[in-house]
Amino acid sequence: MNKRIIASAGSDCVYIWDLYKDNQGYALRDKIAPSVVGFVKNSKRIVVGYSDWNAKIFDVETLKRIRTVELGGIPLISVKID
Repeated sequence: MNKRIIASAGSDCVYIWDLYKDNQGYALRDKIAPSVVGFVKNSKRIVVGYSDWNAKIFDVETLKRIRTVELGGIPLISVKID
């Protein structure tokens, strides 16, 4: 895992910053507002929970979606993946 990357779920997107680069970061936008974001341990991936009860896994370097998981009406309020 890259320990210099941070992510935050905003009101309209997920923001990703590289702490060693002098920039404002990247915005990962979707049609639905994110509610939570977390890193997959020892990986370059993040999991984003959305208000439509879906979770999506993204590659941090490419910002490409890898997988969508339907949570069946259960809201994702916390993320910790080992």
